[in-house]
Amino acid sequence: METLPEKRRFYEQAAKIKGDTDVYWAAGFFQSLLIEKINSILQDVHRKRVIDIGCGDGRTTLFLAERENLVIGIDISRTRLSRAQQKIVKYAFHTQLVQAYAEAFPVKQEKFDVAVCIEVLEHVVNDDALLQGLASVLKPNAWVLLSIPTVSLGRYFDMWYLGKPIYGDPLEHIREFSYYNIPWFENDFILIKNLERKFNAFGLNVMKRYGIGFELPIGLAKFRLGQLMKKVWKNKRINKIISSLPILRNVAVYTIFILQKGQQYA
Repeated sequence: METLPEKRRFYEQAAKIKGDTDVYWAAGFFQSLLIEKINSILQDVHRKRVIDIGCGDGRTTLFLAERENLVIGIDISRTRLSRAQQKIVKYAFHTQLVQAYAEAFPVKQEKFDVAVCIEVLEHVVNDDALLQGLASVLKPNAWVLLSIPTVSLGRYFDMWYLGKPIYGDPLEHIREFSYYNIPWFENDFILIKNLERKFNAFGLNVMKRYGIGFELPIGLAKFRLGQLMKKVWKNKRINKIISSLPILRNVAVYTIFILQKGQQYA
């Protein structure tokens, strides 16, 4: 496993090569679905103390700052924080950006009403340290919006058909998550039920869970019916409905958890 300094150098270089990820999140079909859902959840967060873990180029930090929240954004990359600073300059009086590892919280004496951790857990070297640190900076009953990529229905069948694991991002992801055991590849994916047990161990109770983005197997595209189905599920409104169905929510591209810190962990 990589050390923290190695990870920092890697993401600093990635930030310079990839540029601002706002375009990626806005242009990507599933990515935009995820951000739309996140924004709808955070829409009513107003005048709260919020910590944005893995804030990146500042997209969500800005969204929160615009709603008069007191926001601290943490990221491993100085380059990304520099971009974020340019976006939130108008709100600098109630927004602070800090370069730090997600696993090593630099604000341990502060307590927050809300925490945001969007697509971070799969990247960090020590996920236990992140969750423990997160729980320590939250007020009792404070809540967390945490999202992760999960094995979609399409990727599940593609792995079964191809006979090899397909990772969400083999270069950047340290861990991958799945709701179901995948034959022959059980050790490659962390089961969601085990992740939820880990949340509970750190005093973070799962209150709600959303599935975002429905994806078909790649192999279906070579059939006429598959091509027709692809046109249908590439409609945002239809995709949102499909991925929200209880029977399909557990095979979506992304999962959003709403967690709440229990009173007993004050």
